[in-house]
Amino acid sequence: MQMFAQIDVQFGGNQALEALAAYVTQDVVPLLRSSRTEKVEPELFSAAAEIYLQLGWMTYDIGADGLAQRYLTQGLHLAHRSDRAGLVVASHLLSALGQIAFDSDRLTESLNFARTGLHTAQHTDSPRATTRAHLVAARALSALADGKGAATEMSAAEAAADRTGEDPEWDCFIDGGYLTSQMAGCFRVLNDPGRSLHFSQLSMETGSPSGRQAAANTVYLATKPGFGSVTWREPAPVPSRPPKWRRA
Repeated sequence: MQMFAQIDVQFGGNQALEALAAYVTQDVVPLLRSSRTEKVEPELFSAAAEIYLQLGWMTYDIGADGLAQRYLTQGLHLAHRSDRAGLVVASHLLSALGQIAFDSDRLTESLNFARTGLHTAQHTDSPRATTRAHLVAARALSALADGKGAATEMSAAEAAADRTGEDPEWDCFIDGGYLTSQMAGCFRVLNDPGRSLHFSQLSMETGSPSGRQAAANTVYLATKPGFGSVTWREPAPVPSRPPKWRRA
């Protein structure tokens, strides 16, 4: 699972989708249909939900939105039949569904998914799941022109990122670079190019030097000093304190 997640983050879902889909068809589905003990069942459903999360995200990468949502919804059903570990996966699945809704301009639906994902994450000890849900909510609120609400969600995402807890290895992409890149996107929508530029640059400094997130930041920064028809102005003071991954 970690290998598929790493390939997805670095190169995009189409690089390993066929292999993962075959694994699900040939191994995961028969295993889910087989007999099992009550002790094994929760762990099996949790692991299967993780796989469906990855499969859904990879499928979305190739533009198969409907199929991706079906995979993510199947994963959500599996996570709900799991144990406490399944709650972490469920939160990520809800955030992923929220991100897809956001990308499709279904903003209220996106916000609802994010808030449900946040509620689910609050029953876990996963700072990354909480951070991700807050950021999806912030993106939706930004697009809904609710700057105050978006700022509240971004501050909450920073606070969650500062916490220590128990996170699975496969969500390690939710790091300082991911956080600041998502915040840059919020400020871009809110027509604040100063802060958007600041957080894009910060994302380049704190995130992985390769992969899709870095590529997105590079493309955006290449359009400076302005973007679109927006007039450039000096960056406004950034109100948030430096997160711990930036502090000495």
